[in-house]
Amino acid sequence: MNAQNTHIVSKLQEAQVAVANLVDAGMTVTHISIEGRMPRINLQHPPRKNMTVCWKAIRPRKAGGRECEMAALLNGCEVRWTEENY
Repeated sequence: MNAQNTHIVSKLQEAQVAVANLVDAGMTVTHISIEGRMPRINLQHPPRKNMTVCWKAIRPRKAGGRECEMAALLNGCEVRWTEENY
C-alpha cells in the first residue's frame, strides 16, 4: 500500500473510533471529513459530555445575535459544533 492510502486508512480508523465514542455518549454526528491533518467530525448539537474546547469562534448571525463554533480533540480528530445565541 502506498503512503497516501496508508494515511487515509489510518485517519478513517481514527474517525471510526471517535464516532463510535460520540454515538455511545448519545451525540448525533452530521458530517465527517478525512481531508487534512486531522479528521473533522461535526455534531448536530453541543456535546452532552464535557469536552475540553481547543478553540472557538464567535460570529454575528444574519438574523441577529451571535453564534459560537467550538471544537475539541477526540482520538486524533477535531470534533466541531455550533451553539446558537451565544
